[in-house]
Amino acid sequence: MLSILLVSLSLGLAFLTANQQTAAANSDTTIPTAFRGTWYQYAGQKQWNVTKITKHSFQNYMANSKKHRISSNLITATPSTSGDNKLSIAKHKTKSRTAYTFFPDKNNGYFWIQTAKINGKRQKVLVNFTVQPKMSVISTKGQYTKDYSYN
Repeated sequence: MLSILLVSLSLGLAFLTANQQTAAANSDTTIPTAFRGTWYQYAGQKQWNVTKITKHSFQNYMANSKKHRISSNLITATPSTSGDNKLSIAKHKTKSRTAYTFFPDKNNGYFWIQTAKINGKRQKVLVNFTVQPKMSVISTKGQYTKDYSYN
């Protein structure tokens, strides 16, 4: 498990330092199908950081074990939102992976889907790699009580 995460981190760093070829996504407001759904990252004390992605929106908020929102820090990005939270999708390709940014400010991170071993099973996870601080956040489709993120 740890070796998979370390490999992913090194690939993420290689991704950012390699010569990047940036190509426009099919649409700068349509999120690819693989990213859509509700993703959970355990935040401790029976709370989860929830990322809800639909065809044209990106939401992030904190929720309790009953999936109720407990945070007023709701981030919603849509094509009609203005400023830093405007949904603006860009596709970034390297030799090893294809990643996407969903916001005009790339400091919000690069997102990609990969397979990781979670609770003994291999499953797809959403990775959000941020440069400052260097960290990869792993989100899963299920509410697990372990944080699989790493830096």
